[in-house]
Amino acid sequence: MLRLTLRGHTSPPGGLPQLAAELPRLITLNLFEADWLTDLEPIGRFEHLDRLTLRSGRLSSIAAVEQVPNLQFFDLDCPQVDDISVIGKLTKLKTLYLREPAARVDPVALSMKDTTVHVPDRPTAQRWRRVPGQAAKIKVIDD
Repeated sequence: MLRLTLRGHTSPPGGLPQLAAELPRLITLNLFEADWLTDLEPIGRFEHLDRLTLRSGRLSSIAAVEQVPNLQFFDLDCPQVDDISVIGKLTKLKTLYLREPAARVDPVALSMKDTTVHVPDRPTAQRWRRVPGQAAKIKVIDD
C-alpha cells in the first residue's frame, strides 16, 4: 500500500507507531478529523512519505515533520499548532496548504521561495504577499 487515508475520531489500532511499522513504504498519508492524533513523533518512520495531510483539533506540535525530508506536499489544519517554523526546513516542499494557523503565523519566520502557499483568506494572503521573497506564489484556498 502506497497511499492511506484515515477519517475519523478513533485511532487505528496501535496508532501512528503501528501504521509506521506496518506501512514503512507509504508515500501519501491523509489524516482527516484525526483528533486521536496528539503526537507526531513516529512520522519520521515513513521514509518515503512525500504527501501529508494533517487535520486534527488536538495536535499541538508539528516539530517531528522535520524528520520527513522528502515531503513535497503538506496540508495542515491543526488549530492547536502555534509554531510552524519547522516547515521552513522542508527543502523539497512544493505545495503547502496552511489552513490553521495561517492567520496567526508570522510569514517572515518561513522562507519558502520554491513553494506555493495556499492560505484560507484574502487578508492572510495580502499579509503574506507583503514579505518579499516569501514564497513562489501565495494563493487563497477557495479562489
